[in-house]
Amino acid sequence: MDSRSPDAQQTDEQQDQHRAEDDSALEVTDTAVDQDQASAGDGEASADDASDAAESRPQNGSPIETTNEGAPAKGSRPTRTRAATRRVPRWAFLPFIALSAVHVIALAFHNDAVAAPTKLGLMPLLAFAVLVGARGLRATAPIALLLAAILLSWLGDGAGVFVPFLPTLPMMLAFFGIAHLAYIALFWRHLRIRKFPLAAALLIVWWAAMVIVIAPAAKELAVAVAAYGVVLGLTAAFATRCSPMVLVGALFFLASDTILAFMLFLPDLTPPITDAAVMFTYTLGQGLIAAGALAAFRRRQSAVTA
Repeated sequence: MDSRSPDAQQTDEQQDQHRAEDDSALEVTDTAVDQDQASAGDGEASADDASDAAESRPQNGSPIETTNEGAPAKGSRPTRTRAATRRVPRWAFLPFIALSAVHVIALAFHNDAVAAPTKLGLMPLLAFAVLVGARGLRATAPIALLLAAILLSWLGDGAGVFVPFLPTLPMMLAFFGIAHLAYIALFWRHLRIRKFPLAAALLIVWWAAMVIVIAPAAKELAVAVAAYGVVLGLTAAFATRCSPMVLVGALFFLASDTILAFMLFLPDLTPPITDAAVMFTYTLGQGLIAAGALAAFRRRQSAVTA
């Protein structure tokens, strides 16, 4: 039995009630704090996930396809393959360009000891560039035609060395004439991209002028020179249907043989620098034709595989 007065008992009951309310308030506060901490944790996790997702994207914002290991998917390889297919390895032409420069400079300074051997090394180095540039290409027939034209040009360059028992000039015309036939077949069958332009008719005017000017001086070779002029003009005409690089190369080749014709049959009209001019335009023309043909083959194969 409680001996305290009724007022004291009432006071104790009020204190017990206040303590219960305080405990309830503390529980509510602890629950709210726990919820806030959980929300903060979720927010940090979401931020981490967003950061990881951002790091997995390239800088341009497009997603990268990945495999299970996180590496780029195989589906991205054809793009790199097509880009590689379109490129012509320029380094492969550097030996040809370097030797051409040495040869032309030797001719300009009339150094036959250097000019003679370097001349025979030009077309083999160009053929090397074509072989390197043709790796991975399936255009075997046009590449064979291009190499055949380069080989025949090499025989024409060294006609006096390769067939010394035959007249040099007729054999040179024969080898280069067949080389031009190979170029015509290459341009006509494998490199054409447009119809003949009207400007191609100007080559008829060029041929007629060459025959009128050169034929009397060529004497017994007049017919051979006229026939060679036909195939040379046709090479340039068919090149007008090809890419600009091939066309420019063919026009340089045309200029080279035109200068050579004046040097051989009208030497009094040609300055001493003519030898260097002939070989400068010749090597430039042959190099541009080869590089332009390889570029066209690669573009075509890339378009097929795209």
